[in-house]
Amino acid sequence: METKKTPPPVLKLLSSADYTVPGEYVADTRDYEDHTFSGIMFNIVAKKHLPVKYVEIMAIWVRGQLGRMQVFIAKDSYRDKYTQPSEWTRIHCDVHDPSVSTLSPLKLSPSIKLKPGEAIGVYVHSSRFGDQAIVYNNQHGVETHSDDFLKILPGMAHTSSQAFNPVSPWGHTSWRRRREFVGRLSYGAKFLLWNNKNHEFFPEAFRQAVTITKSIHTVHHECYALQRLLPSIDIKIY
Repeated sequence: METKKTPPPVLKLLSSADYTVPGEYVADTRDYEDHTFSGIMFNIVAKKHLPVKYVEIMAIWVRGQLGRMQVFIAKDSYRDKYTQPSEWTRIHCDVHDPSVSTLSPLKLSPSIKLKPGEAIGVYVHSSRFGDQAIVYNNQHGVETHSDDFLKILPGMAHTSSQAFNPVSPWGHTSWRRRREFVGRLSYGAKFLLWNNKNHEFFPEAFRQAVTITKSIHTVHHECYALQRLLPSIDIKIY
């Protein structure tokens, strides 16, 4: 009695990697040591041109006298939110020893995850009294840092040891515009894996190569089918 053969299972391609490439990338900003004070607020934007599901920022590095350090994030941007503490979520709070010459990591919990095209406002603040807690720059360009995955934009410095306090120690506004973050971001990336659904997120050259490969596969398949029908015909592809 003839037994039916069970067809092989259909291979289902994963849509994204089941791992994040951790700590493989750093974003170092320029450091002119223009100023020091209590805080810096800026935006981070995830770029779109690489096939990633998200970038994940695990730590922000700064230098200065430090002290009790906090990191807050706000959806999309810090703009119009720097006077609204309720719009922010704290993701780091700890006391750090002074680190004037070398960058010191502020580990984030939870980490910051940004999908391509997404942006987030970041606020790094020290509760230390005085004007030497955190080093930052004057704004030197339209972008503080830019790499393959993300860009850091200029923002505002804060001159109060009380987070979000709108008044400086001398009674004026505590916010200084046109300032830049000085430091480093440690981040990883979760890459997309190619399948038909993700095809559009890959670079143009890669998409063209996939199209050509699929065309060659189709031609070979059709030639093989024709040879089975007409075995006396010798078909070769060069």
